[in-house]
Amino acid sequence: MFRLSRPAWNNVIIFSILAFILLINLSQQGAFESEPEYLDTEQALIGENVIVALEIDQQLKIERIGQAWRAQPANISGQRLAQMMASWHIVQGQAVAPQTGLNPNQAVIISIWFAGRQDASFYSLYLLEDALLVLNHDNQQWFQLARPLYFQLLPKALQL
Repeated sequence: MFRLSRPAWNNVIIFSILAFILLINLSQQGAFESEPEYLDTEQALIGENVIVALEIDQQLKIERIGQAWRAQPANISGQRLAQMMASWHIVQGQAVAPQTGLNPNQAVIISIWFAGRQDASFYSLYLLEDALLVLNHDNQQWFQLARPLYFQLLPKALQL
């Protein structure tokens, strides 16, 4: 028979508790994998990309001219236009699960041309009672933004 001293028994107890904790942690790693990792994370809507042109519902085209912006037709200009474009560069939203039941005809379609890319990226904006939902068509990623951001991202003439 083994006769262990008191400090030896303490070590046995400590190591058995550590092994039990390790066993619990390893068994719980797969328990939450059904939830997508992107939920509840703030992400930049356009990332590090630099906008060179933006078109709203094929009604208004905004282009970078040097350090300034030009809108055609010119129903927005100057500081308001610069603030709107700055909002597009910094806006962040919470990534959410794909949305269903939204009418695509009620979306505002945004086409954005980024520096270094030839093709436009498309975004659909859905203004809801309590939020603004944005679909990035490039990667089918949905974002939820605060409703007031809608009024910063679009000029008043094109708001629903």
